[in-house]
Amino acid sequence: MYRYYFKSRNLDSLGRLETTLEQSGIARDRIHVVSESTTAESPYLRLNTVADLLKRDMLRRGVMGMLIGAGLVAGLLLVAYFANWFADSTTSALVVIGSVLLFGYCTWQGGYFGIRLMNNEFKQFESDLRAGHHLLFVELDSRQQAPMLQQAVSAFADVESAGQERGRPKWMLHGQRRFNHLLTEQLP
Repeated sequence: MYRYYFKSRNLDSLGRLETTLEQSGIARDRIHVVSESTTAESPYLRLNTVADLLKRDMLRRGVMGMLIGAGLVAGLLLVAYFANWFADSTTSALVVIGSVLLFGYCTWQGGYFGIRLMNNEFKQFESDLRAGHHLLFVELDSRQQAPMLQQAVSAFADVESAGQERGRPKWMLHGQRRFNHLLTEQLP
C-alpha cells in the first residue's frame, strides 16, 4: 500500500477532487481529509474527514504507557514474590489490586500525554495544517494507480502534492472496511 498526500487551502477543491477520485474507481474509505478547521466536517462538503481522536497520538502513546505499566507490574510482582508477600491472602490481594491500578494508571497516563500531541503520521504536516492548509491523503494498492491519481490532481490548480510514503498494510485496510460494514450495515 502506498499513501499519497496533497494539500490545499480550499476545501471545496478537495471535495471536488475526492468526488473525482471516487468516480475514477478509488474507494471512499481510502480517501481522507485532515484539517484543523471545523468547516471540513460540514455535511454539505461530504468530505471523508479523519476523526479528531485519530489526529492525536493517543493510541500510540497509550500502548507505550501500557508497555511501561506491564514492565512496572512485572517488577512489582517480582518484588512481591521475593519478599514473600504472597504468603498471606491479604497482602497478595493488595499486590494484585496495586498491580491492576498501576497498569491502568500507566496506560491512562500514556493516552493522556498522547492526546496533546499530533499523530505521528501527520506530524510532518503540522506547520501546514496550522497555517490553514487542509490535507487530503489517498491510499492506493500499487504504484500503477499513481499516474491516474496525478492526472486527476493536475486538474485542480490550487491542490499541490505534499509527498508520499508507504501506507498501512492491505490486511489492516480490509479489516477496517469489514468493521465499518459491520457497524453501518449489519448492526443498525
